[in-house]
Amino acid sequence: MPISQDIRDRYKKRLESYFKKVDDLSKTEIDKSIQYLEGMGKKIRGEMSKSTSFRADHLKKLKEDVGNHITEFKDMMVKSVQKTQGKSYNDGTKSTDYLGDAFKIDLKLPAVSLEQLLLAQNFTEDLAVQLSDEVRRKVSRAINEVALGIKTPIEAMGEIEKWVSPVKTPKGFVGSAYRSEMIVRTAVNRAFDMGARARADQVEETQPGLQKWWLTAGDERVRPTHFEAGIRYSEDKPIDLNAPFHVGGSRLMYPSDPSGAPEEVINCRCRAIYVHPKWVSELDRKEKAKKKAS
Repeated sequence: MPISQDIRDRYKKRLESYFKKVDDLSKTEIDKSIQYLEGMGKKIRGEMSKSTSFRADHLKKLKEDVGNHITEFKDMMVKSVQKTQGKSYNDGTKSTDYLGDAFKIDLKLPAVSLEQLLLAQNFTEDLAVQLSDEVRRKVSRAINEVALGIKTPIEAMGEIEKWVSPVKTPKGFVGSAYRSEMIVRTAVNRAFDMGARARADQVEETQPGLQKWWLTAGDERVRPTHFEAGIRYSEDKPIDLNAPFHVGGSRLMYPSDPSGAPEEVINCRCRAIYVHPKWVSELDRKEKAKKKAS
């Protein structure tokens, strides 16, 4: 059902406030992860520069010290991102609540289950472990190459720098910095989407018939398949809550759905907007009656 401009403006204003919050959370958390990476790189450079020998009997201690710094980076990143995921998940649930409020519907729902959030947080830790293990392998290999005389310490440090320092090109971060940014942005946005969906599932239990539509970030970074989804599933063409969005070759229940192909969900900033046809028709009826009376 078409939505009047007054109603559209009302809920759009509420949604934008929550979308900005999750964008700010994501940007702040990315900055933190880059700072953690910089700290790790500085400590590893220090270990390499103070190493007086790369003989086999010294390598074990050097690798242990370097490994400890990599583990510290991973632990700080995981702890910080998981905390931010909790905030984002909560904001996601509130975004659905505010939609009800925009249509003057008091949902009166209990707190959402944190089960999905915990799964998402565990997945974030898995990705951070994979990143730290890869950095560990790269650094260890470079140290071994020095010990074997394949590379000089300076050459090895040049290789290590690619993985322990935030390297940014005109197109964005590369190496570990890019991986960190990707993990954080996807994790924070996914938590928001999961929270919004969890609340929508609760609404569906008490008010069956909920629908959803796809909203893109609306800038040049939106990938073509998501731009197409924004047209196919616009606010004037919503689909049932439990119907999938067909995006590229994936069937997504919401943007950043982890069951989707990586190229469709990683770094996704799109949103699913949940609304009930009855909310629209009832509020539209009241608004028209109010205008007629005045």
